[in-house]
Amino acid sequence: MFIQSNDVASDLNHGLTLTEARNNYQQLGAVLPRFKESCRQPKKGEYPTK
Repeated sequence: MFIQSNDVASDLNHGLTLTEARNNYQQLGAVLPRFKESCRQPKKGEYPTK
């Protein structure tokens, strides 16, 4: 099932909403702390602009 809201949790996303995952990535460098060692640094332009 495709979730059409950034604020609805998804089991496929480890119970996170898209908003939570984005915030975690900006703060932690990964969507969840346990994934940090497997994540690379973001490339220029990968963060959405406001």
